[in-house]
Amino acid sequence: MPEIFEHRQQIVKLYEQFIHDNPIDEVSTWFGLKDKNETKKNIYYLTRQPTMKAIQRYTGVAYDAIDYENLDKKSRTYIDHKVVIFSDLFGAVMAKDFIPNYRYKQGAKLPSIDVAKYYKKHLKNSLYEILGDEILDLRAGYYDKYYKPIASVITYKFIKNGKLVSHWAKYYRGKLLKDIAYNSIENFAMLMKFDIPYLKTIDIQTKKNLKTIVVEVL
Repeated sequence: MPEIFEHRQQIVKLYEQFIHDNPIDEVSTWFGLKDKNETKKNIYYLTRQPTMKAIQRYTGVAYDAIDYENLDKKSRTYIDHKVVIFSDLFGAVMAKDFIPNYRYKQGAKLPSIDVAKYYKKHLKNSLYEILGDEILDLRAGYYDKYYKPIASVITYKFIKNGKLVSHWAKYYRGKLLKDIAYNSIENFAMLMKFDIPYLKTIDIQTKKNLKTIVVEVL
């Protein structure tokens, strides 16, 4: 999204000013770190850092489930060009976009700007052009404040042993995306017919443009 490049630059500039100009204790808290030496390792200028694909840069249980490094070429290409990843610092990036390493605790506030509101204003048109009329939304709920789709949306809710899955829902979203990429699912019609052996649909809830598929993890 080159059209929002200047807006990203503005946030990066404010981020760099904050981590360089404030006391190490305050930056440690902002990073969510207790070790000050570890904090110091994360204080640098991003434009001087090496980069790698966003899908390889980010970590966590969802990315473990995707296992991008071990996917076949077709599946990697699918993810590179069809997956948008939301970021506190960059707003949203394509999986294939090259970004530097950075530290930013989810929900941390920059003192001079509401980053979520800022990006919500500037991402709206760009993301609509990229995502089109059908969106599979596998984001953490936190990022709803960055972008609210106006297109048709499908999302998933995972149930296991009769209880709603919370933290490990990230893992199942990642696993689902991996299988969708492997099977080259291109639209909602294909998705609704897609048989996922470890998930059983138990309910479909529809509200305006949002369809929530409630599945039992087998």
